[in-house]
Amino acid sequence: MTSNAKSPSSLRTAIGDVQSQLEALTEHPVDPARFFVDVLPALLGQEGVVLPDDVVVRFEVRGAGVWDLQSDGCGGVSIGQASGPWDCTVSVALEDWPACTGGRVSMMRAFADGRLTISGDVGLLLRIQEVLIGVAA
Repeated sequence: MTSNAKSPSSLRTAIGDVQSQLEALTEHPVDPARFFVDVLPALLGQEGVVLPDDVVVRFEVRGAGVWDLQSDGCGGVSIGQASGPWDCTVSVALEDWPACTGGRVSMMRAFADGRLTISGDVGLLLRIQEVLIGVAA
């Protein structure tokens, strides 16, 4: 008769593998604050995205914060808090942030479903869309 018992070491390995897979499935993409302050400005510079001077795109991640992306006047962008007016405002709930920025739900689908709202000049958002999608995941 053969035993189906597994060694403690192989059980620990199997449990660790399952835990890692569960964490990968439930883990949020980059924290919105870190994404907007550290990641996005650098990526936009690498991608050569240029916003017109005096343009402000506001991102509201409900439950996390507000970040304003604006032209720095030298071909780059900066993140901060602008006093307005905003040329484009994007609003999404924190729980929808991973799907929208991780590419699991297109921004257009999220907009159609009411999970993402956009007001103002949508063309500005289209300039930076490729950087937003898939990068925060």
